[in-house]
Amino acid sequence: MRKIARKDKNHNEITAALKRCGFSVWDTHQMGNDFPDFICARAGVTAVVEVKSSSGSLSEGQKRFKNTWNGLHIVAHSYSDVLKAFGIKYS
Repeated sequence: MRKIARKDKNHNEITAALKRCGFSVWDTHQMGNDFPDFICARAGVTAVVEVKSSSGSLSEGQKRFKNTWNGLHIVAHSYSDVLKAFGIKYS
């Protein structure tokens, strides 16, 4: 039986902030199977993003996904984590 996918409390806040910064965001949190919570892109660079609460950490399945993904994989506790990974300065 598949576990019901749920959003972390900061998920909507992070995606909204990224959209305001010019990112395209595609929500994938309901895909399951340890696929990251969303895909985002800006200036031709695309990344998968796993959202975590301030004290959250990756599950074993999420770690396996990250270790096998050949692209940019970001663990985000806030939108600034995504901006940093894209090399964008923020204040």
